[in-house]
Amino acid sequence: MESKFIQSPFFNNWFCLSDNRPNNSLLICSPYFKKYALDKIINLYDLSKEDSNIKTEILIRGKLEDFIHGSSDISALESLLRLKNADVTKIRRVTNLHMKGYLIDNEKLLIGSGNCTSNGLFARNNSGNVEGAISTSDKSIIDGFNTYYSSILKNSEQLDIFYNAIVKQYNEYIENNPPANNITNAISSAIKKNESKSRHIFSTEYQYTSKPPILVGLVTKESAIKSFNENAIRNDIGTSAIPQYSNFDNGAYKVVEILHDQGNSGLTFTEMGSYLEGQGKKNIAYYKYGENHAKLAELLDFVTITNTRPRKVFLTKFGEAFYNSKQSKKIEIIKNQIFRMDLVKYIIQKHAEDSFNLEAYLLLYLKPSTVNRRKSNIKTLFKFLRDNGVDDIDIILKKLG
Repeated sequence: MESKFIQSPFFNNWFCLSDNRPNNSLLICSPYFKKYALDKIINLYDLSKEDSNIKTEILIRGKLEDFIHGSSDISALESLLRLKNADVTKIRRVTNLHMKGYLIDNEKLLIGSGNCTSNGLFARNNSGNVEGAISTSDKSIIDGFNTYYSSILKNSEQLDIFYNAIVKQYNEYIENNPPANNITNAISSAIKKNESKSRHIFSTEYQYTSKPPILVGLVTKESAIKSFNENAIRNDIGTSAIPQYSNFDNGAYKVVEILHDQGNSGLTFTEMGSYLEGQGKKNIAYYKYGENHAKLAELLDFVTITNTRPRKVFLTKFGEAFYNSKQSKKIEIIKNQIFRMDLVKYIIQKHAEDSFNLEAYLLLYLKPSTVNRRKSNIKTLFKFLRDNGVDDIDIILKKLG
């Protein structure tokens, strides 16, 4: 029997340990649930493989507001539906859930503060959320956890019930709460937040330890990294939250239309690219085009991308509801979905700081040759907001360069 304290990042310090690889089962109890974190666990434990026999059980909070504001992802729910060994009857929600726990093979338990999100599993001690937990193999503690967990399930709802309810309520919310007003108020509130001047909230890459330098003019990759790292600790969480696409309408609308027209049977990136581009291109071109626009649609929560090989794209139930909406409502939905993106929320909170420079920020993660394209993609998101009724966005667009 061994118990010990685990500090951030939990993914590296607990999940990735060779002794913690599940053979039979995995239980995740997490109020908030993000697709990025789920994908990392699926890939780490090979949960999407056809020969995987690891039974997966999930309990989340699953309140409507969690999905509206981006604390949880509908695309993660859809991904669970398509996970081979995830029993739908054991994917449930309890709307007042606050406990976080991870149980492997009913023998190894991690219980503490970390949600199944980037902040919860990948943050380091000096960046984003400061997390702590206890890891134990003590049978009496695990038995106590299981008894309590079982009692919680008595008041829970199954995924196939609450998923439909969430989509219905989400659509009603959009109809009754114009996103433009919410975004405008959020921008005004964000400008006033002193916390935004000291804490980096976007995907927990790093946190300023003193006021960062003002970055102006052309910035090289070397100078950007040097300037930021003098005042920051960076976590490597990938570039999945930074959109890359050639045509916004293709990612926001066309991907959804194609999947619906094809009966939502699942399309590979290459197949999706060929539908978007038409004939006459090479498969590698189709693959990248399909991948980039499918990932934009996933950031909007309209689709989920599986972890199987080849990876396939499916509509979420929210994406299906989006398809069936009138054009005016589609615009309102897209506005809300842009606002819930981590990167957009980060820029809104940081734009009041003269020190923020989008190019320098992107150079920490991307090759210089791709930065301008990604900058253009990000600006397009804000232009969509501006062109559809969000007047306050102009000040941000000017600062994006």
